[in-house]
Amino acid sequence: EDHAWERPYKLLAVHYGWAIEQIFSGEVYTNDNQMDHNRKIPQPPMAKRVIILEEDIEIARDFFSYMNATADLLDTDSTLFAVSAFNDNGKEQLVADPTRLLRSDFFPGLGWMMSRHVWDGPLHHPHAGLKREWAPGGFWDDWIREPNIRRGRQVIRPEISRTFHFGNVKGASSGEQTLKLSKIRLDSVDVDWDKLNLSYLEPSKFAENYWNRVSRARLVRSIEEAKSFVAHSDVKVTYSDWNQFKYTAQSLGIAEDEKAGVPRTAYEGIVEVRYGGGDFFIFLIPPYVDEGFKPADFGQKAWMKIDKETLLKNFGVSEKNDDGFLFGSDITGSENI
Repeated sequence: EDHAWERPYKLLAVHYGWAIEQIFSGEVYTNDNQMDHNRKIPQPPMAKRVIILEEDIEIARDFFSYMNATADLLDTDSTLFAVSAFNDNGKEQLVADPTRLLRSDFFPGLGWMMSRHVWDGPLHHPHAGLKREWAPGGFWDDWIREPNIRRGRQVIRPEISRTFHFGNVKGASSGEQTLKLSKIRLDSVDVDWDKLNLSYLEPSKFAENYWNRVSRARLVRSIEEAKSFVAHSDVKVTYSDWNQFKYTAQSLGIAEDEKAGVPRTAYEGIVEVRYGGGDFFIFLIPPYVDEGFKPADFGQKAWMKIDKETLLKNFGVSEKNDDGFLFGSDITGSENI
């Protein structure tokens, strides 16, 4: 039996699924939808991609340039799930580089682009199409983040968000996250993305470069040490359970939760923070990074069958907090956040 508070989220998921299918199926262009016109409008080519924006989102000036520049990557890289314009940890004092893009295992939503092959299912994985069993219980964004849905595929995201969520008090989540999201910085630099070389986002190249930078970072034993040294070099601090991660995240002013074993913005369990907005990062790392040997599947988990328990075991992270409850496992009605 549905609870009353769940109903808006389920209706929203149904609407999303219907709208996306209308676009990719071409139904939105049929003559039935053109009856109000006095002339017949030629049907446009079938859509290759869809950009999804909510009504309470402001976009940066270069939003569409960013989406256009990353479209080919999304089309040709089967390890990509989506391109997002949002950084969950993109507060003013924690970001600096308007041209920097990253790969992430966390799906942020809040302004994103998906290709047809993700919706319909790619040729080599035809049963992986989202439309085949679209968010049956509602909460479409958390459903997408589940391991059996995302299937190890990654998302491209910017360091500085290209969307700003100003909130809608009449929305499904009643504007409860508006204050938190109001602290996310919206980019003000109009980057000409088409002139930038984005080849560093190729999966193996990005994985190698990211591992090298994290590996060279100075290992410290406390968040206080990390804050002290980050002005002069990259540093890293280890978390071994969700309670430790939550404490560290609170200290840094970043998102504390995880979905399906993936913290917000994380890449292979690693969460970066440009603390103070300088040239260097604090990396929150799982224990496996501390061992110094890059796993063979680092950044290469697309299409692998890895559930949450196996992922956390490989990372060396305990699933329980001090109270014995699974941290971040309860649904709290944070649709599309």
